[in-house]
Amino acid sequence: MDVDEEASATRAAATPQRRAVTAFNSRARQHISPPPPPTNSLAASTRHRNSDSIFANADVNEGRRRLTADMKRQINDVLDIAAGFDTEAIFQEPVDTDEIEGYLDIVAEPMDFTTIRGKLKRLAYSSVQDVILDILLIYDNCVLFNGDDDYYGRYAIRQKKQFVAYLRKQHIDLP
Repeated sequence: MDVDEEASATRAAATPQRRAVTAFNSRARQHISPPPPPTNSLAASTRHRNSDSIFANADVNEGRRRLTADMKRQINDVLDIAAGFDTEAIFQEPVDTDEIEGYLDIVAEPMDFTTIRGKLKRLAYSSVQDVILDILLIYDNCVLFNGDDDYYGRYAIRQKKQFVAYLRKQHIDLP
């Protein structure tokens, strides 16, 4: 038997097995019942449960996404890690703009970990990436206001590097 005949024989032997697997998969798919029809507007807006998106289990209501327990846990983990890097508690509370004159003239959108947690409670975030953007904004605001040669600016740069390294290690995409 030459190589071509041997390959044909192998394909012929494998074909019934492939057909059996395909038939089994087809039957298995047929037995999966579709989700029940929506009974109210909230259920009508529920996305399909098998989606690979970060919003796979998110409900959509009036254009806003409701975070699932898994998403909240991931966001809280990311937030706790970033806040934990802030060993000097510089970024935990909002900048006191009464004490730090000119801050709002330079920084258009102040951000800190307390503000982020408040936004999370108000459901202002629809993804982990939204939270990451605000965390990065904390560091960028600090460097913008203080400069990169100032103690606080250098501190913010170190914090940002640690945070980005953590995200990469956890295979979390940067926005």
